[in-house]
Amino acid sequence: MILGCQYWRCEDCGATCFPRRFLCPRCRGVRLSEDRVSDGVVEEVTQVRHAIGRGADSDIPIIASILTGAGHRMIVRLDTPLAPGAEVALFEHDGAPRAGVRAGGA
Repeated sequence: MILGCQYWRCEDCGATCFPRRFLCPRCRGVRLSEDRVSDGVVEEVTQVRHAIGRGADSDIPIIASILTGAGHRMIVRLDTPLAPGAEVALFEHDGAPRAGVRAGGA
């Protein structure tokens, strides 16, 4: 587990993006630097009930749209069900972005 989630910031205009892009979505610049963000707020939540190759007895992942502290949105897997507005800590597990309840948050 790696604390924080990776994102990219344009060195020309400061725009942030996730996932990585070849060009900045705002200014079309090509100088993107890697950074990390460790917190966010849940915006929307859903469950992935059907997935190719997953057996009927597999767990049903919960995913959420997170507005990060860096100002961009990420789709992440939640460790536990959370409601919109919940503050979360972001981390990477096996290279994928995930979120859990932030210490001191609900």
